[in-house]
Amino acid sequence: MFLLFYYVILFLVIEMNDIPVFVGVNEPSVPHELSGDKIEMDNMQSCRIPSLITQGDTIIAACDNANCGADWGFIEIAVRWSSDNGKTFDKLKTVFTPPARIAPKKDEEYTSAFAIDPVMVESADGAIVMIFDFYPECKGLHKAELLEKSNGYTVVNGKSFRKLYDSDGNICTVRNDCFVYDSEGNKTNFYLPDKHNPEYAYQTIGDMYYTEGDGEFIGRYSPLIPDNKNDKYVGNIYLKRTGHEKFPAEKNYSEDSLYECLETSAAPFTAPVTSYLFVMKSYDKGITWSQPVDITSQIKTDSDDPFLGVGPGVGLRLDNGRLLIPVYSVGTAFVIYSDDNGDTWQRTDFCENLDECQLVQYSDGTIGCFGRPEKAGNIVYSVSCDNGISWKRMHTELYTSKCQHSVILVPKNIYTADMDMNKDYILCSRPTGHRGKDETRTDGYIAVGEVQSDYSIKWISEKKIKNDLCYEISEKWADFFAYSCMSVLPDNSIGILYEAFPSGYIAFNKFSVESIMKGDI
Repeated sequence: MFLLFYYVILFLVIEMNDIPVFVGVNEPSVPHELSGDKIEMDNMQSCRIPSLITQGDTIIAACDNANCGADWGFIEIAVRWSSDNGKTFDKLKTVFTPPARIAPKKDEEYTSAFAIDPVMVESADGAIVMIFDFYPECKGLHKAELLEKSNGYTVVNGKSFRKLYDSDGNICTVRNDCFVYDSEGNKTNFYLPDKHNPEYAYQTIGDMYYTEGDGEFIGRYSPLIPDNKNDKYVGNIYLKRTGHEKFPAEKNYSEDSLYECLETSAAPFTAPVTSYLFVMKSYDKGITWSQPVDITSQIKTDSDDPFLGVGPGVGLRLDNGRLLIPVYSVGTAFVIYSDDNGDTWQRTDFCENLDECQLVQYSDGTIGCFGRPEKAGNIVYSVSCDNGISWKRMHTELYTSKCQHSVILVPKNIYTADMDMNKDYILCSRPTGHRGKDETRTDGYIAVGEVQSDYSIKWISEKKIKNDLCYEISEKWADFFAYSCMSVLPDNSIGILYEAFPSGYIAFNKFSVESIMKGDI
């Protein structure tokens, strides 16, 4: 009897071993008892949308670093990494910061540009490629009437250039020399610097200057705080004009924000208010990241819905080196792919799927795509037999709440004795709504699926992810579980990064494949 009690206690200790990787440091984002260390978390206020990837002996985690829990506001991209199989993570680092006109104070405020939904994938040349959505000052999908159908570019004489609007709404362009050309094709005295400093998390992207010369900051880093001694700073193209802009413009730190935030004004020329996709790369396992590149014009057309976002989680590298990233719009989804390690991108057909998707490649090269349903119910499933170009709708019965989920393939070198070496197995983490009783984002489970010869999925086991005792300090959210991302770790366990508390607490835990196969039910 004592031995049984000992093993029960040991089991609880193991299950309670969540590591808080991204955590808000102030209420109400997270209860005081669960709040993070201000130095370790770099004064993070809120967080959402986990991405987790393993490269060699390093685990890289990424998320939205936000002023609140909404899908808008002041949202940066943050990363942390671990070199000891997830026991500890290095101090949080912000790798991209958007411009802000006014530092938002409350959830309903949307007075800044924002980045959202980081997705990572490892390329064949050893880079970690990250793609995320970017919006000029707006409320994103939640105030769609502010968005326009546009990819942010326009074609002049057969060449594509960044589109800007002047104060009268005329279409202007940014040419290869970094200067703005007016609607008549005349070169102006305004330009956009092309080099931005990673030490400032690239937050000068979109800054505009006026010059009487050749452009002081073309080909060199533009300053975080302009001195306006020579070329004059005139504002940022991603912010909203109010009619009260000054020339030259200023940048000042907000005096009453909970977080460090520079406030500035809109430039005389502004970018279309629509969704963009940016890509960054890291060649040192997530420590440093390249300047974001806008790839929107490569994959989005002016006829597409204004909203176009990546399916959060991770991308997929095929056996032939092709990179795939799931992308979705309202009511549909497709895949973008790169055959040159993420430098250039193309889009595929719509993948007979919906919303936020995740991808796996089976042993024979077939790709499975698993999407978020329109309402609580079975996960949406489709397959591709031509490297992601075309898709066929399938059916599988695995209940989920209306929420993003994570899907990964189990490597055969970590199969248990109960697994058939002639078959593929996948793992899927998702909320189950109190085990199918409701549509809430609660009771997270990892399901084991055995892939059949016709690519249907036989779900054979499930294991609960979150031990509610860890979070009993907040009874209302003790069983909360939302977005998640899994990865096979260096020690061959399965790591999971998941939202354990609404908008303020992203936890990491790991499980052996054997424990998941044994399951809880």
